[in-house]
Amino acid sequence: MWLCAAGLAAASALEDPPIPGIPGQKAGLPPTAAISVAENGAGLRIAGGGLEVAVGVDPFSFAITRQEDGATLLESAPGPAPAGFGALAFTCDRGGTWNRAFWGYRGYLGVLDPWQSAGRVERFDAKPDRVVLDVTAGEGGPALFVVGPFYDGAVRLAAAVTPPETGRARVAFTFAAPDGEVYAGFGERFNGVDQRGNRLVNWAEEGSIEPGGLRAAFPRWPAEHAIPGGQDSTYAPIPFFISNRGYGLLADVPEPTRFDLADTVPDRWRVQAEAHRLSVVVFSGPEPAAILRRYTERTGRSQVPRPWVFGPWNMFGGYKQGAALEVAGLFRERDIPSSVAFDWTAILPTSSYRGREAALRRANAAYHDLGYKSLCYIQPRVDKGRNQALWDEGAALGHFVRDPAGGPYLLPVFLNLLHMSTYEVSLVDFTHEGVDAWWHERLRTLIDLGFDGTMYDFGEYTPPDAQFSDGHDGHYWHNAYNLIYLRSAYRFFEGLDDDPADGLAPDYVYFHRSGYAGSQHWAWAMWDGDPSASWAASDGLPAQVSAGINAGLSGMPFWGSDIGGYHAYLVPAPTAELLIRWIEFGAFSGLMRDMNAPEILLGKRIRLLDTDEVAAVTRRYQKLRTQLVPYIMNAAREAHATGLPLMRAACLHFPEDPPCWRLEREYLFGPDFFVAPVVEEGARERRVYLPPGQWIAFWDRTEYDGDGPGSTGGFRIGGAPIQGGREIVVDAPLEQIPVFVRLGAVIPVADPRVDTWAPAHPPEGTAVTAAPDLAHLLHVWAFPDGAGGTTLSDGSRLEVVCDPEGITLTRSPTAPVPGEGDGGEPRPAEVVAQVAWPAGLPAPAGVEGLTRVEDTDPFALPPGSWCWDPARNALALHGRPGETQFRLAAGQPG
Repeated sequence: MWLCAAGLAAASALEDPPIPGIPGQKAGLPPTAAISVAENGAGLRIAGGGLEVAVGVDPFSFAITRQEDGATLLESAPGPAPAGFGALAFTCDRGGTWNRAFWGYRGYLGVLDPWQSAGRVERFDAKPDRVVLDVTAGEGGPALFVVGPFYDGAVRLAAAVTPPETGRARVAFTFAAPDGEVYAGFGERFNGVDQRGNRLVNWAEEGSIEPGGLRAAFPRWPAEHAIPGGQDSTYAPIPFFISNRGYGLLADVPEPTRFDLADTVPDRWRVQAEAHRLSVVVFSGPEPAAILRRYTERTGRSQVPRPWVFGPWNMFGGYKQGAALEVAGLFRERDIPSSVAFDWTAILPTSSYRGREAALRRANAAYHDLGYKSLCYIQPRVDKGRNQALWDEGAALGHFVRDPAGGPYLLPVFLNLLHMSTYEVSLVDFTHEGVDAWWHERLRTLIDLGFDGTMYDFGEYTPPDAQFSDGHDGHYWHNAYNLIYLRSAYRFFEGLDDDPADGLAPDYVYFHRSGYAGSQHWAWAMWDGDPSASWAASDGLPAQVSAGINAGLSGMPFWGSDIGGYHAYLVPAPTAELLIRWIEFGAFSGLMRDMNAPEILLGKRIRLLDTDEVAAVTRRYQKLRTQLVPYIMNAAREAHATGLPLMRAACLHFPEDPPCWRLEREYLFGPDFFVAPVVEEGARERRVYLPPGQWIAFWDRTEYDGDGPGSTGGFRIGGAPIQGGREIVVDAPLEQIPVFVRLGAVIPVADPRVDTWAPAHPPEGTAVTAAPDLAHLLHVWAFPDGAGGTTLSDGSRLEVVCDPEGITLTRSPTAPVPGEGDGGEPRPAEVVAQVAWPAGLPAPAGVEGLTRVEDTDPFALPPGSWCWDPARNALALHGRPGETQFRLAAGQPG
C-alpha cells in the first residue's frame, strides 16, 4: 500500500536537491509552470508546462511524455543491476584521485560498493511546484525522487541518497535507448557528433595528444586511444545533449557526471553523478532548435560581440620578415585584412609586462593606429617564485584555494613538454570575499597598458582536494570553476561598457578555452585549446570540426580553433597544406584566429607569409571573412535571441532528415552557408552529404578578384542551383573549401576594400580602410527564390522578392548611415547588389531607373548603373545615394 502524506517524504531526512544545481550559472530561472497531480492504481501522473511524468509505484519507474502529441520522450528502464543499471540506482565510490591535475588530466580510480536499485515508492508529498517521493532501495536505505519544478516545455527530475560517512556516493538514472537514437552535444567533444556507443566523463581537462610516432609501431592505433586521456578528453565538458527523439537533457550538477550511451548495454543509456544527489532537466522540442533555445534560456546566452571580434585575428610575432609591428604593417601593405593582433605579454601567472610598460603602451597605440585591436594573456594563477610580491599579497588576503592542510595550494606545473622546466602556482579562489575587486586590479592592468582584452587561459586545473572558502572542495568546483572565473571578468568588462543600451557586448574580448554548462553567458568568445598541428582525427584538424559543431550544440555560439594547430610534440612538423586547409576552415568558424606558437618538436612552423601560396590563400580567406562580418553579426544577434550558434549542426535546420544528425565534418555557418572542410591530407575532392533543398555551389561560378596589382580581393558571385538531400562529390582544389549557399539566401557583406572592423588612425603614408569609411556602401549578395531578406550593415532591412516578372529589392528604413559626406552632412547609403539570377527566369531586360554598362565588374559600377554577366549567371547593380527600391525586370535584353 502506498499513500500521500504531507511531510512524510521528509522522514528520510534527505536533502531535496537544490535548484539549480550548477553554481555560477546566470541568476534567475525561467518561470515555473503550474502542476497537477493525479493518482491511479499504478502510480502518479504529474503534469505541467506541456509535459507529463508518469511514476510507477511497484516497481519504481518513470516516463516523460509530451502532452501535445503524446510522444514518449524518456522512459526509465531496468538493466543489469550489479552494474548499476536501474531506474534509480546508487552506490558508494571508495576510490580516489592519484593525479592532482599536475598534467591537466584526471587520474582517478573508482572502487565501487555493490549498486543498489530503487524498489518501490512508499509515500509521496505533493508540494506547490514539485512532488517528492520516498523510495525504498534494498540494503542501501531510502532515497528521494523529485519531480518538478516544471517550466515551459521542460521538467526537472532529481534524486538524493544519504551521503556516506566515508567515500563518495554516486547516483544514476537509466533510460531506454531505442534503435537509431542519436545523442549529440556534451560540450566541446573532439571524437565525433553522435555519441551513441560511447562512455563520456564530464571532467574539464587538457585535450588529448595524438600518439604520433607510435603509429609507426601500431598503425591501427584508434583515435579514441589518444594519450593520455582518450579522444573524448575536453577542456569544456557540458553534461547536456540533444536527442533526435525530440528532447534534450542537462545533468544539472557541478560535480563530475558520467554518461554511458548504449555502450555497456546496447539498448540502455545511463547518467550518473559522482555525488549524493543527481538533478537533470529534460527539455522538450520536438525540434532541436527549440531544445537549444530552452536550454540556453535556462543557462544563459552570449552577448553580441562588437564586429571587430568577428574579423580575422593574427599573431604577428615570430616572423622572419621582421618584428611584430613590422609584420602588422606588412599585412596592411599586402592588403591582407585583419582586425585583431595578439601578443604573448602575460599579466599572470608571471607579470612579463613589468619593466616594459612604456614600450607596450607605445606598441598598442601603434597597433590601434593601424586598425588593430590588441590582446594579451592571463591565467587565474600566480607564480610563487617569479611573482613573489603578488603571491605574498594574494596569500595574505586569503585569495588562493587551500590545500588539505589549510595553506595556499601550490601546484607544480610543467612549463611544456620540450623543456620540462617546472614552476609552482596558486589558484585564485573566486568564492572568497573581496576576490573580485583584487582580480579586477589585474584586469585593470591590461587596460592601462592599452590592451583591448586577453586570452583567458586555463580554468580546468582545480585539484580535487583543494578547499574553497565557501566550504566546498575541488571535486565540487572543478568543472564549475570556469563559470566563476569568467563571471569575474564579465563583471569587470561590463563596467567598462560605453553604451550598455546598444545591444552589444563591451568593446573588449576575453576568450576562454575551459567551459561548462552556462559559460556562454559570461563570455562572448571561445577557442579550442591546444590542438595538434596535424591531420589526426583525435586532436588535429578533423577533430576541431567536430568540436566546433558540438560546442554549438551545447550552447556555445562563438567558437574558433588555433589555425595551424598549437603544438606538434609527437607528430611531424605541420605542412603548408595543413595550414591552408585550416585557414579555410577558420574563415567559416565562430572566430578566425591564427596561431604561431613555437611548440613544434621535429621542425619549424609554417607562418602565413612564408610562401607565396600560403600568403595568397591567407589574403583570399581573410578578405572573405572581413566581408562576411555583417552576415556574421546577424547570426550573432540570432544566437543572442535563440541560442543558435554560428557553427550549426545540420540537424538544427533539418531535423527530419536522418543523415543530418550524423554529419561530423560538415555544418551550417549561420543560416545560409553549408560548409564541408577538407580534413584529409592530399585530398583534392570531397564527398559531401548536401542537406535537403536547393543549394548553390559557391565556387562554381564565383570569381575571386585576387590576382595582380589593383585587385580588390572581392568576390563576383554567381551560380546555378543543385538539388540537396543526397551525397555528391565536389572538386576541392587546395585553395578552395567546399561551400554551398542556400537558395533564397540574402547575404549582407562589406566592401572588399575594408581592411579592418576596428577603428584606425593610420600614420601618414599608410593606407588603412576601416569599415566606417565605406559604411555608406551597403553590399549584398542575393540568391533569390521567392521572398527573402536580410538586415544590412547599417541596420536597415533589405527585402528581395522574386516573381515571374522579375526581382524587386526594397530597403527600409531610409535613414542615412553614420559618417559624413563631402559637405559634412550624413552620407546617404548606396546599395551595391550582386544577384545570382534564378533558374527558369528569362535573363534580365533591365533595372528600372538604372543604366546598363557593358563592363561586367560589379566593383567598377558607378552609382546608377547595372551590368549582366551570362558566364556567372549574375546581375550587379549600384544604386544612387539614397535610392531604396530596385526592380529587376526579366526578359531578353535588347
